[in-house]
Amino acid sequence: MKIVTIICVIVVVVDVLMVLYIRAFNKMRKLKNDLLKEYQSLYEELQYRFKLAEEYLPLVRSYIDAGSLEELNKLINDFKGKVDVNDVANDYYSLNNSMVKVFSIASSNNLSFPDWDKAFNDSLMRIQNSITEYDDEVLKINNLVDMFPSSVVASITGFSKWVYFRTK
Repeated sequence: MKIVTIICVIVVVVDVLMVLYIRAFNKMRKLKNDLLKEYQSLYEELQYRFKLAEEYLPLVRSYIDAGSLEELNKLINDFKGKVDVNDVANDYYSLNNSMVKVFSIASSNNLSFPDWDKAFNDSLMRIQNSITEYDDEVLKINNLVDMFPSSVVASITGFSKWVYFRTK
């Protein structure tokens, strides 16, 4: 009788551990999928912003020095195909810094493109919202990877921490 009780207890404990493991795994998988969805949304917004910059350059080409123009064109072309969060973030901030200079040159030459300015500012707002949503998902998954018992499941299944979209 005692052996049967011990076996029953072991079976119950194993079942409970399996349920906890499956729950933690499913939660991490869902968070990873949500995170990838947010990153895709952010990436699409960034692609649009780079496209806007590419369309703006011909409008101010004659006012910008050749070196700055070449640098901007290289930045726009290099962005295409990048997917690493750090690379994408670096290119995004480099583009913004370069475009501030271009806007300043355009402004000093009394150039105004209201439709383009509105599109560029709207794009900035959407990107900032996307960065916030992406970073919120990163926080959720990183917390789960750090907390017990999820941390055990994460190490067994290969889940790891994700990188935040670097903000300045």
